[in-house]
Amino acid sequence: GTSRRELVEKPVSQKLEQVMQDRETVLADSTQRQYVTISDSFSDEFQSQVISPIISHGDVLGAVIMLSKNEKVKYCKNCGEKLTGDCKKCPKCGASQSIPVWVIIVIVVAVILILALAFGSNDSDNGNSVGNENSVNSNSTPAPSNSPTATPQDDVYGFDETFVWDDLEITIGSNYSFTTVDNRYSDFNGQTTIQLPITVKNLSSETHSINMFMYKIYNSSGTEAEDVDSYFDDAVDFAGDLRSGASYTKYLYFLYDGDGTYAIEFDNYSEKITVEFDIVKA
Repeated sequence: GTSRRELVEKPVSQKLEQVMQDRETVLADSTQRQYVTISDSFSDEFQSQVISPIISHGDVLGAVIMLSKNEKVKYCKNCGEKLTGDCKKCPKCGASQSIPVWVIIVIVVAVILILALAFGSNDSDNGNSVGNENSVNSNSTPAPSNSPTATPQDDVYGFDETFVWDDLEITIGSNYSFTTVDNRYSDFNGQTTIQLPITVKNLSSETHSINMFMYKIYNSSGTEAEDVDSYFDDAVDFAGDLRSGASYTKYLYFLYDGDGTYAIEFDNYSEKITVEFDIVKA
């Protein structure tokens, strides 16, 4: 959308500072209680917002904020001035608010070119397909195979079993414990959380670390567990990089949803390893 120059160099509100310090991600619209005012010195006319703190090595550096303006309120495309009614020109800078004719022409031409390329590609593929089909039919009919199809099996490990994945030596410890999320702004505040130890060693010759986007945790019902690492300083997500041969023991934090078998899937798209383990809360 239009850049909001009114917010440049404005001090952030105390509530926004608290959200960043608590490392809370906020998704809200202006009618909800958790909606956060961006700046106390600015008249907030936004309709919805997404706020996500920027965290590096356990420290909060700032936040990424996405704002959706109220569609009933319009702003100048050039200077950001608030407009009233159906203004054709900005009263402040004089910029036209209508879409230029040349932009419409460019869009129409681009759509025509894309459609032409798409239909041309389909015709070519259909021709190749028919030719290949005739070639197969004219030569021979393949005999049905009685051999069973082999289904690749994932490597499955358990507690305290060390495995190598993505040039990392990984062990999921059995000495898990329980804690709670302590963040009054979070929807997970007060909920029981599993603290699961994970030991990681870098086997590569380069600086390396475990990528938070390459593993998923599943709870006892088989659905993806809620990851709450962002609320704990000793979580593996904040551990940082490892030099060659270095190791650390950190923790995975996720919500407890009852006793049963939980699982972690490590998948870097070339190698997949599963760790299954039983969680029992005394």
